[in-house]
Amino acid sequence: MKKNRNPDQETQRSDSTETKLAVAPNTPTKHQNLPSVDTLALLAAIITPSKEQTHEQRVEEALFLWQAAKVILDEEVRDDLQWDEVHKMIEAIPQPKKYPASLDECLRCLMPKVDKTNDRFNRFRHFLGETEKDDFGDPIGWENTGDIIAKMKMQEFDPYDLLGLSQKFSRWWKNKVSEQRRTIGLKAKKSPPSPPPR
Repeated sequence: MKKNRNPDQETQRSDSTETKLAVAPNTPTKHQNLPSVDTLALLAAIITPSKEQTHEQRVEEALFLWQAAKVILDEEVRDDLQWDEVHKMIEAIPQPKKYPASLDECLRCLMPKVDKTNDRFNRFRHFLGETEKDDFGDPIGWENTGDIIAKMKMQEFDPYDLLGLSQKFSRWWKNKVSEQRRTIGLKAKKSPPSPPPR
């Protein structure tokens, strides 16, 4: 059964709440992830109260709104920071003259020191052959890359496409260079020393 409200008690509660909110309005709260008292009081004052809503309930609603806003703002800040990092990474790699770019233009950016188009595509075929997998999870082999390259030649690449391709290709090429250096080092160790000159 709902109890009847005592107007005197309601007035006392209202006065008590207003007194609490008025104390040290600029003093930060104990927890850094909570709003200050003056911020919370301002939000509570802006909220349009319902007929049955007390001051305490308005403050609770204000706190809920503040926390929800903080979650959204934190997510936006994280997204902005991530996009800033992505843009810095894009700026750090060679760029085509314009976007959208063709596969040939992207390969020029991936292999700026390789002059001939055929040489760039040959290296790219080996890259695809070792990194693309078949249905069993095995590398498809460079001789089976024709369909993939044909589709990529029809594709229009944006800066984010180029960045993803550049990162994957760079990792592959660094691993290839490391493997070649290890192989050369092993061959050098196995080779017998040359006889001293007479």
